[in-house]
Amino acid sequence: MGNDSKSSWADLRLTDAIEPGVRVLLVGINPGVLSAQTGHHFAGPTNRFWGLLYEAGIVPEPITHEDDVRLPEWGIGMTNLVARPTTGIDTLNPIEYQEGWKILEKKIERFRPEIVAFVGVTMYRALWRVLEQTALGPPKPTG
Repeated sequence: MGNDSKSSWADLRLTDAIEPGVRVLLVGINPGVLSAQTGHHFAGPTNRFWGLLYEAGIVPEPITHEDDVRLPEWGIGMTNLVARPTTGIDTLNPIEYQEGWKILEKKIERFRPEIVAFVGVTMYRALWRVLEQTALGPPKPTG
């Protein structure tokens, strides 16, 4: 089997980049195949995440997926709602989102970030739809 076979990445998991004192916790849906294979968040060659992070002034210098381990230097943490890598979110099921939400709540309770940011509108839509169907309910607006 080649490196692109499902068995070469299906059981891989990314390491969270979260340390005590984190101010901002960035939450993705789940890792893509290339991220699982490289061990770095948002590793896809067409992914604009890292450039946008710099352009938005969230990090002080241009970085790439290989620098994800440096995020804690700037008070930023990174995790995923669902740990299982996939070729697309269409194979994730509602139970994975619900279980991921419970795990995320524990991470938030442990690290107490000032801000929890869900990365991407796709994440927001997917999470909203799943939480509407559970006893958890959708996220409550603040302010």
